Amino acid sequence: MFDLTINLGNILTLIGFIGGGVVFVLAVKSDVRNVTTRLDETSNRSNAEIADLKLDVKELNKMTTELGRIAVAMEASAGRFNLIDERLTAQGKRLDDAAAQVRELSKDVDLLRRAA
Repeated sequence: MFDLTINLGNILTLIGFIGGGVVFVLAVKSDVRNVTTRLDETSNRSNAEIADLKLDVKELNKMTTELGRIAVAMEASAGRFNLIDERLTAQGKRLDDAAAQVRELSKDVDLLRRAA
């Protein structure tokens, strides 16, 4: 059958297993604490970075809106400049036509002077 006697080797083995188990539990508990602390720190940093990104996005939205307003104003100015350009071009054509008529009239005057 079974030998139910307890000797020093059995007691030391049992103490070794219990001591090893206690050391294992304490080591795992310490590791869990360290991991939890790191996760909390990472979470806090991530939350701060997200808040900073939200502020940056708000600033970018404001800048984009302002750039849109500037683009609309520039487009309106470009339209006005185009109208001014068309008017100046039309006026230049009228001046060219008037200069051509003056040249024709001066030729006619020269012909009349020569004929007279």
